[in-house]
Amino acid sequence: MLMIESLISYITLIAYIVALGIILSLIYSIAEWFSKDRVIKLFEGRKVVAILNKEGYYGKLLVPPRSGGGFEILFELKSIENPQALISFLLRGYKETKDMKFLEEAKRVMMRLKERRVLDEQISLENIEVHPWSEPSLVSRKVYPSEIKDLHVIAIFSDKLDEKERALRRRELRRLYKPSLLSRTKRRIYNALAYVKDKISGTITSTTTSLLSAASTISPEVRKAFLDLEKKAIATMGALYDALLENSIGSLITLKVQEPSGEIRYYQGILREYSNYYIAVYDVDYKLVMVTKFKERNRLKGYPQPAFKVHAFRMVEEEHLIVKDIHRYEDAMRISIQNVYDDFVKIRTIVIDGKSVKVDKVLEPGGLLDLSTDSVLGELDMTIYYEISKKADVIWPRAKVQVVGLGDYPSAMFEYASRLRI
Repeated sequence: MLMIESLISYITLIAYIVALGIILSLIYSIAEWFSKDRVIKLFEGRKVVAILNKEGYYGKLLVPPRSGGGFEILFELKSIENPQALISFLLRGYKETKDMKFLEEAKRVMMRLKERRVLDEQISLENIEVHPWSEPSLVSRKVYPSEIKDLHVIAIFSDKLDEKERALRRRELRRLYKPSLLSRTKRRIYNALAYVKDKISGTITSTTTSLLSAASTISPEVRKAFLDLEKKAIATMGALYDALLENSIGSLITLKVQEPSGEIRYYQGILREYSNYYIAVYDVDYKLVMVTKFKERNRLKGYPQPAFKVHAFRMVEEEHLIVKDIHRYEDAMRISIQNVYDDFVKIRTIVIDGKSVKVDKVLEPGGLLDLSTDSVLGELDMTIYYEISKKADVIWPRAKVQVVGLGDYPSAMFEYASRLRI
């Protein structure tokens, strides 16, 4: 009797494995459809700034299939870090293999780097000197799924778009505000597939657990292998449909965001898309913390710059603040700082002679800040931390963002609220 029960258990298990194989084929077909994160692929092939662990990376966004939310930032040729190390590596390959392709590639890379003025015209292959302790070359930054927790933002700044990119963005915004019947139908089909996928994944998990619990004679090794198979099959599957976000696509929303500094800030923008990992919001006034330094009234070379390190890009070229006047008295001084930017600037903190003064004042274009402080011996050394706002389309990790609510009334809700006299 025990043998018959055991045989029935194994037959049931085999039948389940066959059925599971069919279902998994369906799941993998659906998974292929969802193989690229539907938010991150919106920026695929476009030039972005990604802030990761308080460091910024600028370049073209690449999204390999089945990357699980990961991506890669490919730097522009002119922004390769330590390019001489790359040429040295190619030359070493030629010396070791005598394969001319290494030498030809080294010549091609050097020529292109000279064209972009990354390398001096006087440099030749013969005087490339790189020792084993030199910094290696870097042409991209790979961001793995395990690093998403350290990612703060991916942004496309509007002032960096060329005319063709601006035209494409305008068309995208028009489709977002007023989606066509075809777009709405595609969206419904997409969400229906996501719903089916989620249901199948949940069914497999519950059924596997029930069968393995019932089949008491299955060895621990078979049980473990079976559970591993299930985990691998649905590891990348998650709930793609969020009703509270779905009804706000194309609407103005208010978000609470954790900034790279750790502080909490509120933003508004148009909800473009969401996924398990990310949320895309367009037309955001994104705040950048900047730093600039002065010696007396002279701004130091290389400033202003972002308060975080940026790889492969100089984010800001224009001047935002100037020291207009310095008035010295017997034991005090008054410093006049002017906003020469074409937009508002918020001055956060000013450091003079090692002493920090919290300001937190917003200056309109042309506005002045008069700061009274103690006199300093010798020349004035001053560091100013401030914020500027740039219009951007932004992707945030879901873990760093909470959608608080709508920022305006959709037309249907507005009519409903009017009837209720809200």
